[in-house]
Amino acid sequence: MPERYWNKVLRLLGGMAVLAGMTILPATAETLPTMKDMIADAQASNVRSAVNASSHTLNWVNVRLKEEGKPQLFCRPASTGLSVDEQIAILTKWVEARPKVQAEEVPTFPKHLLDAMVAKFPC
Repeated sequence: MPERYWNKVLRLLGGMAVLAGMTILPATAETLPTMKDMIADAQASNVRSAVNASSHTLNWVNVRLKEEGKPQLFCRPASTGLSVDEQIAILTKWVEARPKVQAEEVPTFPKHLLDAMVAKFPC
């Protein structure tokens, strides 16, 4: 794939990480919450909003990639709508199956959401 394509994807994921940090993390100098903490608090409105926003962003990236004739990140069937609860369930299953991921700090969650979606809906 062209380097320009991957640069766009990495910029998007970086922006999603910033969004996650702004919406989930407390404004303190303490240790950041881990992915395990995030999953444990998955019903909190800020976590639900961040997961939902990130999921929608990934879907729009897929739309753009498809329009440009490029491979999509993941291939969710068009007839498969995802509620916030389903998005969180997909992320939760991904995180719970990976102890190393559980220990990572919350700003990595957009990457793990993408990995979870790719695993759930491979192309």
